Amino acid sequence: MIKLSIYLFNLSHYSEAFQHNHQSLRIYQRLAEIRPDRFDQNYAFSLNCFSRDLSTQGRYQEAFEHIQQAVAIYRRLSASRPDRFEPDYAGALNSQAKYHASLDSLEQAISSQAEALVIYQRHAEKRPKVYAEDYLSSTIDHAYWQWLARQTPDRENLVQLEQLYLPQLQTHRQSFITSRMAFVAGCIAYRNDSVSTQTCFEQLTATYQTLPLAMQQALQETYLLAVIYLAQHNPTPNHEQAAQTALETYAKQRENRLAFYITETLKRLDCKYELPGRPE
Repeated sequence: MIKLSIYLFNLSHYSEAFQHNHQSLRIYQRLAEIRPDRFDQNYAFSLNCFSRDLSTQGRYQEAFEHIQQAVAIYRRLSASRPDRFEPDYAGALNSQAKYHASLDSLEQAISSQAEALVIYQRHAEKRPKVYAEDYLSSTIDHAYWQWLARQTPDRENLVQLEQLYLPQLQTHRQSFITSRMAFVAGCIAYRNDSVSTQTCFEQLTATYQTLPLAMQQALQETYLLAVIYLAQHNPTPNHEQAAQTALETYAKQRENRLAFYITETLKRLDCKYELPGRPE
């Protein structure tokens, strides 16, 4: 049932994914209460998936509360079996960081992401083919939260890690990671080199169109922010239409409740926007 919900989510069938995940969560919660040694890991995974669904509906506080439970379970499991459960713990910390940032808790987001980063680094050094993408993604997220918190990300480290670990990925996954890297690089460059920001965001939006639907879904927010920036700083009919469509789709999913990191990114990039039916 969880696999089906993930499939539905990747196809943007959010309502159906939510229903399946909610049902799975209730089942695994009951089972974990009876046999925690057998079902805690399934319950934690279900909590993680359901928190994502809640976030997609703009219910960020509820998403945070669910991921807190998943983090606690994975922390306990990884303490006894680190080789088996540390990567799952790091994945839950990634989600926790995102929901911290959704709720205007950037320092906590940085802290959670830093803990995940240490875990992924250790595993990527041992098994780069398996964990290179997780390590790169976590590094990118950490730099993004730092930028939002007006700290100074280590751009040189980002470039070095990309050169070191990107070849470990399959070609289509490389495109996904380079798009995420381009977004963060564009944000970091904005105040001092807006030309680089435009180049990075144009690269991202061009690559986005070539990716499979599941990867486009994973890049939805970075694509949204990039096209809004391009529509305002380099307006063309294509950019303006893409920005309007992306914002309407994204805001409708969340009933016009945008995460703090989305609104703060637009503010940092000097972008104004108007939600459907409500001027900003």
